[in-house]
Amino acid sequence: EVYTDKKSLMVLSEIYYPKGWRAFMENGDELSIYKTNHLLRSVVVPAGEHTITFEFKPNTYYAGIRVSFVGILIVYGGLLFLLYREFIKGKRERQVNRTEN
Repeated sequence: EVYTDKKSLMVLSEIYYPKGWRAFMENGDELSIYKTNHLLRSVVVPAGEHTITFEFKPNTYYAGIRVSFVGILIVYGGLLFLLYREFIKGKRERQVNRTEN
């Protein structure tokens, strides 16, 4: 939460990292994040009392989740296929044994 009587620059003592970071005001307006003093990040805050929210949602994280999910589907699909194949193989062997006896 921040209060200012005029348009101001809010500097955070956090390292500027543009990928994945977004800043929003309480009404949902997105704020631009700037690199300040070669290292820190900042946002321009309009006059008044505001709640500024920063969120970190990097695209690479969500791409990694999708790739992991596809990998899990492939692994479990392969396991189900092998189990099904063994079940069918066992069923055929039982049928062959019945006909031989």
